[in-house]
Amino acid sequence: MATIELQPHNEYAETWLLVWTEHQEIIGRVRRGEDGKFGITTHGPHWSPMKSFAADKFSEPEGALREVQAYFRGR
Repeated sequence: MATIELQPHNEYAETWLLVWTEHQEIIGRVRRGEDGKFGITTHGPHWSPMKSFAADKFSEPEGALREVQAYFRGR
């Protein structure tokens, strides 16, 4: 099972990194949009699964994390 964690981005405010802990690999970002909601964006050329979350909006970064964790559960 993949462990996905949310870590604050050191350079950009209101941005968090989705990190695949076992591989220490960034698989996506969670960013606050102009509407105040948080969305998931891709990171890296081979993480197309994150594209499926592009239209989803969350009221907090942890909501995005839970959605990605559910996707990776059992994978």
